[in-house]
Amino acid sequence: MVKINNHTGIVIANGSECKIFSINVKEKRLHLKNNISSSAVRLHNINLGEVRPGRNHESSLFARHGIEPRTEPQHKEKLKFVHDICEFLHQKSNMDEYTNLILIASPEILGELRKNLDKNILSMVIEEMNKDLVHVEEKEVLKHVLG
Repeated sequence: MVKINNHTGIVIANGSECKIFSINVKEKRLHLKNNISSSAVRLHNINLGEVRPGRNHESSLFARHGIEPRTEPQHKEKLKFVHDICEFLHQKSNMDEYTNLILIASPEILGELRKNLDKNILSMVIEEMNKDLVHVEEKEVLKHVLG
């Protein structure tokens, strides 16, 4: 069982929104401390400046095929959003607001958080959950966190 106290921060994130809660263990209540969102991630690739893929000739035929871009603009925006979350958590860790963290995020975002968080913040992580709970009510989140 993970030791949760009143200095535990709960970070809940998906590709376009991140909520950071503090917990009152005695009252079994969450308090929303910060809400970070990215409106750019919600845009379609075409609205983010995606240009139609180039064309390529088939060497032995007369066919032409589209060439896929290496990274879609929406994916780049998600990565930028994860970087923003990491930077925010780094600032909070310097202020000693939390002694430990619980990360709850959609699979892709949880993986990117693991890659991008610095060692000091990663050492504060006491639990990770591979779930997208951003739009879930606080009572449900508490059930997941407290078991």
